[in-house]
Amino acid sequence: MKKNKYEYIGDLSQLFRVENYRLEGGRKDGVRATSVTNEMGLQFTVVADRCMDIAYLSYKWINVSYINPCGIVAPEYYDPRGTQWLKSFTAGFMTTCGLNNVGNPCEEEEYMQLYHFNIGYPFLTPGCEMRIPSEKVMAANGHSANYVSEWNQVGEPNDLDEMCYFHELDKDGKNSVGIYNKEKKIGFTMTFNHDDLCKFIQWKNLSKGQYVMGLEPATNYIGGKVAERENGEVKKLIPGETKTHRIEIEFFG
Repeated sequence: MKKNKYEYIGDLSQLFRVENYRLEGGRKDGVRATSVTNEMGLQFTVVADRCMDIAYLSYKWINVSYINPCGIVAPEYYDPRGTQWLKSFTAGFMTTCGLNNVGNPCEEEEYMQLYHFNIGYPFLTPGCEMRIPSEKVMAANGHSANYVSEWNQVGEPNDLDEMCYFHELDKDGKNSVGIYNKEKKIGFTMTFNHDDLCKFIQWKNLSKGQYVMGLEPATNYIGGKVAERENGEVKKLIPGETKTHRIEIEFFG
């Protein structure tokens, strides 16, 4: 006879749970957050006061997300001047970037969106396999160009500056990218529709004390609206128009 697992528990929280709370202390004080845990070993923290971004994420008790030194920061500390926003940029597993601008600061009012997924240690370790089905890889600058042949390699922590690469993916239908840790035998993929998120950026920063791989489906590259406008790439919404972006994350192993 097939067993019913619900006959073995008193409350559903033994298998999965959702807990709401507020953080305390420092610049995160008062931030509303929600922790989600399921019976498959997936745990993540949604930060309600930061656009429902996902800060911490682990799978089978292995941390997957990268957290910047500033940690979680309450929204009232946001500084819009130039690049001062970096002082409150948590990174985390996923940070929503936009809708006003992506990348370098500039003026005007068009529509831009980027989903900044940040993968860190101990899930991200030397030898991890990058899975980005690129038809073309372009370096964002000269420094990145020097290492473009190594875009898909995950090595030891080093003293190199961060690198950024633009990937051209299949323009038809959906695209799937991800990372697989061969030693731990776990991985994940993210799948999104090319028509909605037609650009893909890879941020590679394996420097000591950082060690993060960024995977970024987006509507635009990160030169800011001035550069994107010159390339004819800035998106616009007509009055009353809405856009829905769907990214499916699947963990396996």
